[in-house]
Amino acid sequence: MMRGHAGPHRAEDPVSEALRRVNGGIALERKPLTRLLREAVPSTTCHDRSEYRFDPFVLRDISASLPPGMHSHLLLPLLFFVELDDGHRCFIINADTFNALRVLGMIRGRRELIGDRLYMDRSVAEEFIARFPGLGQMAVAPLAG
Repeated sequence: MMRGHAGPHRAEDPVSEALRRVNGGIALERKPLTRLLREAVPSTTCHDRSEYRFDPFVLRDISASLPPGMHSHLLLPLLFFVELDDGHRCFIINADTFNALRVLGMIRGRRELIGDRLYMDRSVAEEFIARFPGLGQMAVAPLAG
């Protein structure tokens, strides 16, 4: 019998723990482009509580590439999710992300909507991240079931 123990100890599932570590650098709070452009030091906090800083020059670059009406709706960084069993696709879950990618001319190839997930070729995420460094992140999606 254990003394001083408040209740049964549940060990975290090893896969869940690993995913938490892998996704630790993913932004916890995503901010509208308009807000980031106003901040003296544009930044947010990650799941692991570290600071995530945005490059003001890259923010201005995407701002100039999108219509002003999109600036208040676009939450940054954009999140692209990958699944462990599919290395060729990623998915997004936000219509504003889709609209921004469309305006930027990055939506191409086959797309598939499954529930609230819009699957697309992973090269779309890679192109966005290369063109706008620090404004997109790839997160590993939790395993289904």
